[in-house]
Amino acid sequence: MAYRILDVHRDVPEAWRWMPDLLTRIRNFCVATDPETDPREAEDFVRGAFCVGDLRQRVWLALGDGIVGHLWATVEPYHAQAYRHVLIRQAEVDERINLEEFPTQVFAEVEKWTQGLGLERLLMLPHRNRGAMERAWGFQKYKSVMVKALNRHEVDNGVSIVNFKPPV
Repeated sequence: MAYRILDVHRDVPEAWRWMPDLLTRIRNFCVATDPETDPREAEDFVRGAFCVGDLRQRVWLALGDGIVGHLWATVEPYHAQAYRHVLIRQAEVDERINLEEFPTQVFAEVEKWTQGLGLERLLMLPHRNRGAMERAWGFQKYKSVMVKALNRHEVDNGVSIVNFKPPV
């Protein structure tokens, strides 16, 4: 299957056409592989940054017969220059595309963007297979993210989420 990469930004007219499908894909990724991220919040974050042209977020799509892959990355933390890095929040390709070509092309774009920001560190949250990311793309284990959920409750889709309430 032939596909091409699209850099999703509000100044790219074609990006507007793909936004509804992209938001569905972001939401579905959260439900399927990232239960600690609220799907609506992720969708709202991507939509909001896209609409205002916030360049601290980037999304790349692999387009073939529709969207066949995506990568969503953000600059983190927003307000602490000394610790800034690019965080790959989601990276997913459909099974039917060539796994050697798309990741190579899109990771090259992410690295170029990261370096263009003057940053030297690229982090990734591997939701499925950390070992595969180490072998294929040279990522190394840096830290483990651990979570302790307090005040848990069930939501309609059966995924437990944290009901965070800031202190009064």
